Parts: sequence; structure tokens; C-alpha cells
Amino acid sequence: HEPNVTERERDGLSLSALGRSDGIFACGNIDLPMTEKGAIMSKLIIVGNGLDLEHKLHTGYLDFKQWFEREYLEDYESFRDNFKVNSCELWANLEEALGRIASKDLYERLMASAEGSRDILLEEDGMLTLNAEETLESTEGYEQGLVNLKTTEVMQADFREWIEQQDNTIPSSSIRSLAPVPELVPDNWFLSFNYTHTLERLYGIPEQRICHIHGEVGKDIILGHDRDKEIDDLLDPVNSEKEFMSIDDLVRKVMQNLIKKPYERTFKNTEERADCWLVPFLNSMAEIFTDKIIEIYVIGHSLSEIDSEYFRQIEKRLLPYWTIYVYKLDSNNFDDTQKRLESYGIDRSRISIRDSSQFWKHHSR
Repeated sequence: HEPNVTERERDGLSLSALGRSDGIFACGNIDLPMTEKGAIMSKLIIVGNGLDLEHKLHTGYLDFKQWFEREYLEDYESFRDNFKVNSCELWANLEEALGRIASKDLYERLMASAEGSRDILLEEDGMLTLNAEETLESTEGYEQGLVNLKTTEVMQADFREWIEQQDNTIPSSSIRSLAPVPELVPDNWFLSFNYTHTLERLYGIPEQRICHIHGEVGKDIILGHDRDKEIDDLLDPVNSEKEFMSIDDLVRKVMQNLIKKPYERTFKNTEERADCWLVPFLNSMAEIFTDKIIEIYVIGHSLSEIDSEYFRQIEKRLLPYWTIYVYKLDSNNFDDTQKRLESYGIDRSRISIRDSSQFWKHHSR
């Protein structure tokens, strides 16, 4: 019995592990099953910022840094100095910097203020004074925390203005006939991690076919950080009813009052976003394509750990065949990509990894 030869195999995707042909790597031999009518595919395309960068949009965090510094220098310097975002590497990971609103650094400043005010925070017997909390809230460490809060709010407002400007540079005309990309067609489904409307404007993708998982220009935008265990530990509730509260208890209580709400507001709750946004979207796909093979193409996305819940939900609900396009693919980032996908519960027998140039080979740069 001769095995079925799918379009993927003809294109060179079914290769042995770490095999290579025209910039293509593959994890094992992928042989897509066939339906009675032949290979009928339903495709979900997952896009990250690499999509916008391919179309010459200046949507990277380093682009934001340059705009931020040029347009709002005072806001920029305040954010940079308060959050110690001084290197290009840190700016490239802007969302991680937002988590520092409740960092150990703030805790240490408050603790230093408390230790310097022990004589007015403690009674002679070592118990906290009745107004100890208010006293600590008048110190320099607390005032710095308030500055951090304001700085974050201003930065987020400036960020929204910047991304709206980038979105407005996208022309409202289709380029599909001029520079076709086979997967970027209205018949497919799309999970977008971008705030911009590149798919809608350039490729004519109906909005009903797109899930903007972190929001979009003109609506809510989710800009935030992942959980930080060290910060979560500091934010564990303090039992203020216990008989004896230490200086450390006081500092943690004041710190929680100061930053708990802002920390939660800038926390990117991927589990909640998955349940409320992604799962209904996937269920719609699954109901429509019950008799079809589901393929997933990932382009311009780093597969970062903060987004792992989305990939786990997709794997769990669809059991798809994955094709991952990696920028400047080599043996090192091939291994990293494979290990990351497997850590998300994806079977390597359903994974192919290719250089991103293969996705854009029909696109005129």
C-alpha cells in the first residue's frame, strides 16, 4: 500500500528529525490523514508582531522606545529611571518591566524607610504604634511608589497613542492580488497577538475570522506582565488582626495597599483570556470543521512562556498539525522551538518547523 502524498510532503515538509531541505526542518515524519474527499484542511493562522514587521510597520517595543523618547521626553525619562529600563534588551521586553511596579526594589525602599523610622513606628514594648501605617505612608519610600504608579499610567496612555498611530499607517487596500501569501486568505481563521489591523486592511480578512487575543486598536488593549512568584509572595495577605505585627508585616501591608490593584491591572491573565476569548473561538472552529483536519501555522510569534496557556488550549481542543515558522532558522533555535512546543503538551509527531522565508516566499518585500 503506497502512503498518501500530501501537499505538505510534496513541499518538502515530511523530513526525518533534524533533516533539512531548502531551509526546512521537521520534527519526525508528518503524514496527514486523508478524508473521504481527499485532504480537506481547516487552517488556523497564529500571527505575532513578525507579521507587522514584515510589512514595514514600526511596531516593535524598541520602535516604541524611540517614539516615546522623541514625543514625550519627560514621560520617557520618568519611566526609564523609575523602572530602570536602561538597555535595549530591557526595552525589547517592555511588558516584563511593568511587573517591576511591585518589585523587590520597592519593598526594599519601604523597608529602609521603616527601619529609619523605628523610633516613631514602635512603642517601647516593641509593638507598632496605632498610626504606624499612616507614618510609613508619609515616608520617601512610599512617595516613590506613588510616582511609579503615575509613571505606569502615563506610559500606558502614551503606548495606546503610539500603537494607534502605527495602525493608521496601514493602507486600506488589499495587496493579495499583488503579493499573494497562500495562508493569508479570508477562508482561514486567525489568532492575532497584534493590536493592529494588518490582516483586515491588507488581506481583507473578515473581523469575524480573527480573534485579537490581547485586544486591538479602537478597543481595549492588554499590555502587561506575567506572574512573578517573588512579587506574589510579597502580596500574600497580611493578618492584621494577629496580636503582634512586625516591621516586615507593616511594610508588606503598606506595600499591598499601594501596588496590589495596579499590579493586578497590568497582569496579563492568560488563563482568563483563554477561557473568555480563545476557547469560544476554538469551539466555533471545532463545530464547523468536525470532519476536517485542522492545520495551524504560526508566523512572527516567539512562542513565549507568557502565552503558553493559549497553545495548550489549542492543542487540547483541536489536536492539530502544527507548522511553526521561525525567523532565521538554524539548528539552535530549531531545538529551542521543539522543546518549547513539547513543554506545552504538543506531540512532536505533529510538528514541522520551517524558516519564516518559506511563509513569505510569494510576498514581494
